[in-house]
Amino acid sequence: MQLAVILRILGILLSLFSFTMIPPLIISLVTNDGSIAPFLLAFIIILLTGLAFWLPVKNFKNDLRLRDGFVVVVIFWVGLGIGFDRVGVFLRFGFGGIALSGGPCGVVVALAN
Repeated sequence: MQLAVILRILGILLSLFSFTMIPPLIISLVTNDGSIAPFLLAFIIILLTGLAFWLPVKNFKNDLRLRDGFVVVVIFWVGLGIGFDRVGVFLRFGFGGIALSGGPCGVVVALAN
């Protein structure tokens, strides 16, 4: 398994994923709902994490093997499913206001009142 190749691709994917925080940020700016800071922080945290994965191995240019491709897909989907897609929500409401429950399609996040 080529860890450098896996980290390079995961870093690129996380950096690209960070830009999905821009539309909610724009909507928050337009509606003035008070969620600007959490979405901006989520964008920065995810982008910096992606860059931290990518920068040390950016010049490593080996081919991706089939096994490494499976590892990239699994790590990326699990990483998104467990944490990176919820960074903005956690920053806005905190961990105490979030209820995590497992369902047939994975982990479901709901606001606990």
